[in-house]
Amino acid sequence: MTPRRLASKLRGLRGWLGFAGLVAACSLVVGCTDNATRLSHAIERATGSVASGPGAPAQTIAYTPKSGSSRPHFLIFFPDHATSRPDLEAAGVPGPLAARIFSEMAYLPIGLAPFLVVVQEGGGLNFTTHWRRFASVPELLVVSAEGPVEILLRPTAGGNVVDRAE
Repeated sequence: MTPRRLASKLRGLRGWLGFAGLVAACSLVVGCTDNATRLSHAIERATGSVASGPGAPAQTIAYTPKSGSSRPHFLIFFPDHATSRPDLEAAGVPGPLAARIFSEMAYLPIGLAPFLVVVQEGGGLNFTTHWRRFASVPELLVVSAEGPVEILLRPTAGGNVVDRAE
């Protein structure tokens, strides 16, 4: 086999290995969604089936954390306006957790962006802004639960609003 032919075969093999690696990486990413992303997608699915406009009935969204559903967890919906660490504490987030959120997300505009943060006892912070494409909150919303939780998606004249289930 000539060196040129060998080089050609190696390039072809390298291309197939690169393609196989890409497929494996995509499979891994698709299979590994975090708690915040899962909740965001549940909100997105619910907006497709909720009637729009004021007076339309609210849609209940049942949510169970991905792992260890019996462990305590917080769902924190940040509004579009500035939110501070004392605001989190006033809404029921324990001081050490509020400090952790602002510390671990310091590189992001956490107090200014409409993040959804999900944190489960013994786990890392999961966060996303994807949910904001489908709903909003007028004020900081903190839901603390152990196990499954329900939130409401209320249609309003200005769009869908996430609210605490009663």
